[in-house]
Amino acid sequence: MGAAISLVAGFISISLISLPLPGPKLAGTLVYLSVLSLAAVGSGGLALLAGERLRPLDPALSEFRAVAKGSAILVASGLLPLLGWFVFVPAMLFVSVGAGVMALLGRSPSRTGLAVNPEGV
Repeated sequence: MGAAISLVAGFISISLISLPLPGPKLAGTLVYLSVLSLAAVGSGGLALLAGERLRPLDPALSEFRAVAKGSAILVASGLLPLLGWFVFVPAMLFVSVGAGVMALLGRSPSRTGLAVNPEGV
């Protein structure tokens, strides 16, 4: 979902920014800034998820330190030459945009992908 949103919004913003009038340039800038703000919200959630998965490895780790370590791991893996720059960072951008949209819409991802019927019918 994040890749589709990023690619569509990227196409719209590039086509608007390339127009010579200042109004469409502003609209194109607002489009890509809104996508980047969604990615910022989503990457915060991914850092939180990474921190939650690090806590069972070190039970003495506080929640704040776990989130800090999770975000440090995400940032450090994006700094790797070539693989981090051209594979990990674009993938994390797409995943972060998707997570940001899911946070904005208030949906939580299903773990199995199947609908759960609480009545058991």
